[in-house]
Amino acid sequence: MTRKTAATLMLKMGVEPRIVMAYFGWASETMFRTYQDVPDGLLMEAAQSVGAKLMRDVVS
Repeated sequence: MTRKTAATLMLKMGVEPRIVMAYFGWASETMFRTYQDVPDGLLMEAAQSVGAKLMRDVVS
């Protein structure tokens, strides 16, 4: 498994980005961005989560 795949899988499993960085020994976000992909599904989940939170706040 490559670092890029491992970092992507860790993000998909919900591991915080700063933990992923620490795990791989990356001190800069540049390295983090180089070695991770954000799959479309993960982006959609994040958008839906934010949308649901905003709707709860508006309705409350």
